[in-house]
Amino acid sequence: MDVTFEWDGLAPDELVGVFDALNDELQSELKSAATDIGVRIRGTAQRLAPVDEGRLESSLEHVVEQLAQHRLRVVVGTNVEYAPYQEFGTAVMDAQPYLRPALEEEKDWIVDRVETAVETAAQNAGFSV
Repeated sequence: MDVTFEWDGLAPDELVGVFDALNDELQSELKSAATDIGVRIRGTAQRLAPVDEGRLESSLEHVVEQLAQHRLRVVVGTNVEYAPYQEFGTAVMDAQPYLRPALEEEKDWIVDRVETAVETAAQNAGFSV
């Protein structure tokens, strides 16, 4: 089996430059999207969090972590000791989830935001989308 690829356009060294520009743009746009996603999920989780004194709600934070050159992770959570009990319940207390429902509620928006980041990066790098 043979695979043939023909390129009629940029010289190979020019093509490398185009893809380098795309990579830089994509990394920048995805970092921005990750921050937006963290803010959005945190806000939704705060709205959904059970409120007694408001400690759990006000303690929710987000952070974007660079795991490797091309991997990002968005973490939304809290250091409040009773937070897991609220989310998952206990033998004597029903669960009052707020983080998982926040992610579920925002999943379509998250996909749209990532798609927008990719499209914007491609356009900024000179690709037509």
